Amino acid sequence: MISLNKTLALILWSKDENGEDEVAVFSGVLIKKNETFFLEREDKKNPMILEEWLPRIDKIPEDLKEMLMGCEYQLTLSVGDIDDTPELYESFGLTWTKS
Repeated sequence: MISLNKTLALILWSKDENGEDEVAVFSGVLIKKNETFFLEREDKKNPMILEEWLPRIDKIPEDLKEMLMGCEYQLTLSVGDIDDTPELYESFGLTWTKS
């Protein structure tokens, strides 16, 4: 398991209205407050990281660190259609940026 207080890239994959892959990367530090894990971010929008996701956290290979904001670890998740549920991202504490 990842150690706390390490940098983490949260990589969210979704599909756009045409079925094309879209990806968003959010960086922060994995912290634990009262038995709950969070991605502590500079913008203070700290999404909760579910305990069941922790085993999915992997160390980032050196050759990918620059692309993933210099983070030490990564967590990749697939999410629903962003056009159908933009409020889901906002309640999670993140905003999906359209390209």
